[in-house]
Amino acid sequence: MCIRDRYKRTAYAKKINKNNKFIKVKCFEEIIKSNRTVDLIKYLKKKFKHSEIFFLMGADNLINFHKWKGYNSITKMCKILVFDRNGYKSKAFRSKSFKKYNKKAVEFIKFNKVNISSSQLRKIWYSLFN
Repeated sequence: MCIRDRYKRTAYAKKINKNNKFIKVKCFEEIIKSNRTVDLIKYLKKKFKHSEIFFLMGADNLINFHKWKGYNSITKMCKILVFDRNGYKSKAFRSKSFKKYNKKAVEFIKFNKVNISSSQLRKIWYSLFN
């Protein structure tokens, strides 16, 4: 993602959360000099030593999670909460990552599903702000 888009996305996230006292929007890529999840989690673990960290992902990402850089470290540093995505739950249950970690590090969250992808959300966002 280019820097301009990152600033726009961060500014928009701050705008929609300005009245929410519990959510703080931060962009860490420039601070940690990386866009990798494992590096961000390492940074957060150092900065917030006494906090528990949860990593949220969609079931579609769990399928290839074993290919991520540092995925073993991620599972040691935080609990992974997985949200079902239409058509992905059974594949996610059969994935290498779920079989390896099962409920030790990976937990599926039950919730009322919204059938929208992150790509669709980005298209809506870009149509509103570009």
